[in-house]
Amino acid sequence: MKKKGCFYSVAFTLFLLPVILSAQWVLNGVSICTTTNEQWYPAIISDGAGGAIITWEDYRNGLTNSDIYAQRVNATGNRLWTTNGITICTALDYQWEPASAPDGSGGAIITWEDNRLGSSRVFAQRVNATGSVQWTVNGIAVCTQYSQSPAIVSDGSGGAIIAWYDWRNGNADIYVQRISATGSPQWTTNGVAVCTALGDQRNPRIISDGSGGAIIVWEDLRNGSANIDIYVRRINSAGVPQWTANGVLICDADSNQTVNGLVSDGAGGTIIVWEDRRDGNLNEDIYAQRINATGVVQWTANGIPICTVTGNQGYAVITTDGAGGAIITWANETALKIFAQRINGSGIVQWTINGVVICNELSTSPAIVSDGTGGAVISWQDDRSSTTDIYVQRVNGSGVAQWTTNGVALCTAVNTQLHVAMTTDGASGAITVWEDERNGIYNEDIYAQRVRSNGSWGIEIGKEPAPISSECLLNSYPNPAHGKTIFNYQLLNATRVSLEIYNCAGQLVKAFALGEQQAGYYQIEWKDQKVTSGVYLYRFMTDKYQVTKKLLLIN
Repeated sequence: MKKKGCFYSVAFTLFLLPVILSAQWVLNGVSICTTTNEQWYPAIISDGAGGAIITWEDYRNGLTNSDIYAQRVNATGNRLWTTNGITICTALDYQWEPASAPDGSGGAIITWEDNRLGSSRVFAQRVNATGSVQWTVNGIAVCTQYSQSPAIVSDGSGGAIIAWYDWRNGNADIYVQRISATGSPQWTTNGVAVCTALGDQRNPRIISDGSGGAIIVWEDLRNGSANIDIYVRRINSAGVPQWTANGVLICDADSNQTVNGLVSDGAGGTIIVWEDRRDGNLNEDIYAQRINATGVVQWTANGIPICTVTGNQGYAVITTDGAGGAIITWANETALKIFAQRINGSGIVQWTINGVVICNELSTSPAIVSDGTGGAVISWQDDRSSTTDIYVQRVNGSGVAQWTTNGVALCTAVNTQLHVAMTTDGASGAITVWEDERNGIYNEDIYAQRVRSNGSWGIEIGKEPAPISSECLLNSYPNPAHGKTIFNYQLLNATRVSLEIYNCAGQLVKAFALGEQQAGYYQIEWKDQKVTSGVYLYRFMTDKYQVTKKLLLIN
């Protein structure tokens, strides 16, 4: 049941409702792009203010010429940039496989494969918080060699580090480049070699090392094409490769391994997850390994088993548990069910052996993000009805599902929804994006939906859930405010407190991170002559309570 909470509203704000409610999250998701032809493979990152930046492959300019477009959606479901997205790249021929990283200022750096030069190259572009591209039209060349499958992570200084594999030496090797906030390569032209061992190295994945550098993991065929292994290497902020030349071995068990992802261990190292066929090519399992900041493998050689039940396990993805370990989810491809497991920093699985059930219905292709409190939010493709839909579930740090059994429906629109991707909403929920055929089969569009920490979709201004504890925002006074306003609130228990103020475009104007406060009555004064007159939203949050309200500011 939803309640308005203990807030004393002002009657004259009613005339402002059409402005505030002009775009909100809606049932079955907000349309991100519904233009002509197909839009494929959406990727998503947080915008740092409770919303998200979404990128995708786009065929609006012809089915033989895919381009890259992007859109930003804020925490309340407003699309902030041009309808159907802004142009990132519309160069000749194909552009595909976009990936992005936050620029730290509400925008993003986006990278993709680009065929404008006749064969694949890696390009990149930066877009700021207002949707304006910052570098050369259609992007800058990160690597002009024949290069593929770029992966990207923020460098923590407004730029990004991009890894890929390329063929300059006659076989596929792993290279990496750092790009500054202004679009300038920081390391060797066409990238620094991470691995140039015999055979092919491919499909790099990347995370930050927490010190301006990165850790890259890849699939490696140096021991023969019939035996794909896993290697990893770190590169520092100056572009100098660390650890063993050509990478540290993570797994060389019999048969093939497929890299799925990696996540920071919170101490400069990483936890890696992969699909593993050591028990035979017809039986795919899930394994994981941790390597520390100095390149020393921490767990059992060739990894810790996460799931080794009969049948195939696939689509494994990973997120941090916030305590040096990780939460991993995957699909049992034989039974078509979703499972998850938590592993701690010592390599000990924390939940039921072979994982807890997240969804017992026909389901596959999960995505995952941390909920910020030791658990995770997981979404997936779901076939329990006549068409493929999108469902979501939250699991706590003990492996207990927090919402409806078998998940909450995010989208049950007609026809098929698929290829989910997720990012955090910064409030223990998530924003999920997917391809959607509701407007016609073989005419995929892009839609997105937010799920809140309590399992409800979207956000309803003025109709937040009733407080679980007794914290309460009493009022802001005066409202309308001229020059300054005071926010009053009461705490009956010790809790962390924060207050965020947004403009109507969903842009963060002011954040008060107040830390933990004891029970009592408090006031916060906000006075900023630089902000313009207009309607603002303010969100008050504690560990177990949040509420969003409106403020009219007249400066």
